[in-house]
Amino acid sequence: MLDKQHAFSVLLSPNSTMSQSRRTHVRTAGALRVSGEILAHVGEGVVVVSADGVIIFSNPRFEQMFGYSSGELFERSRSRL
Repeated sequence: MLDKQHAFSVLLSPNSTMSQSRRTHVRTAGALRVSGEILAHVGEGVVVVSADGVIIFSNPRFEQMFGYSSGELFERSRSRL
């Protein structure tokens, strides 16, 4: 069985029949997934709010600091804080 990193590298193989735009999409999705994993595991509280004031990400430390359960803040207004 392939691990996630190996499977990801296979998807991006230059010999793949995947279109360039799809290859770019896969790379971007992979980078976002890695960034999300990093933010989820840092020791500091992190929250990301969209331009219109909606919470699109909060890591476990932030939720703990403010007393929210996992995922409770997602897609809520920042005014909820």
